[in-house]
Amino acid sequence: MNVVPIPAWNDERVLPPVTGRHPVSMERSPYRVSLIALVERFATSLHRRKLLQGLLAFRKGLHEAGIRRGFQWIDGSFSEDIESLEWRVPRDITRCDVP
Repeated sequence: MNVVPIPAWNDERVLPPVTGRHPVSMERSPYRVSLIALVERFATSLHRRKLLQGLLAFRKGLHEAGIRRGFQWIDGSFSEDIESLEWRVPRDITRCDVP
C-alpha cells in the first residue's frame, strides 16, 4: 500500500482533499495511511486516545475472527478539528469497513 502523510487541517479545520484540484470530486479521498500514522496524528487528547483504543480493539477482533485483509475509511468529526469547530470532543470514529 502506498501511504502518504496525513496533512494538517485546512482553514475550514478539516482535512484537505487528496488532489486539491477538485474538492468535490471522487478523487478527494481517501488518504492511504498506516494505522501508526493515524494514531500519531489523531491521538491528541485523552478522549481521542480512548476512541482509538476502541478502534484498535475492533480491528483486533476482526483479526482474531480471521479477517486479515481489507481496510477502513475513517470519517466524521474524528477526522476534523471538531474541538475548534464546535467546542466539543468527537463522539465516535465513523468508519466504513471494506473487506
